[in-house]
Amino acid sequence: MNSRPLNVGLIGLGTVGSQVAERMLSWGPQLSRRAGVELCLKRVLVRDPAKRRSIEISSDLLTSKPSDLLDDPAIEVLIEVAGGDEPIRSYIEQAIRAGKHVITANKVVMAKHGPELLDQAAERNVDVYFEAAVGGGIPLMPHVVGGHLHARRRARGAGRRLRGGRPDG
Repeated sequence: MNSRPLNVGLIGLGTVGSQVAERMLSWGPQLSRRAGVELCLKRVLVRDPAKRRSIEISSDLLTSKPSDLLDDPAIEVLIEVAGGDEPIRSYIEQAIRAGKHVITANKVVMAKHGPELLDQAAERNVDVYFEAAVGGGIPLMPHVVGGHLHARRRARGAGRRLRGGRPDG
């Protein structure tokens, strides 16, 4: 297993985001074993950090400042499950410009801006993964475990990887 953890930033802690966070926090050893690298949920962007949550999560992980995720060079992967067009599109764009791989469940952003985001990702040599979120984030987990790690470790990814506008998989 790779000795350096893979730091993940998460945008959104609603129905889907809370399940993604819960799985990352409670299934850490299993996910890390499958991924071949320790996965570390470093920060979660939410509208209101003081809001009562459906899962137990440390307040130290929560932030309402997008820059805490997008400008943190230690975060290598951004998972976005907040939904909607703006400001999410601009967050994804900033993440790509910062050299972060992106996993999103955002059908609106990908439908409206997918080609331009994929072109930007290809220029920066980062991956963008897209999966429609249903079932509390379950479809996203294969990307967290295997797919996006392509950049750090050439492993066979689960799900569909999009690079430069072409599906891979």
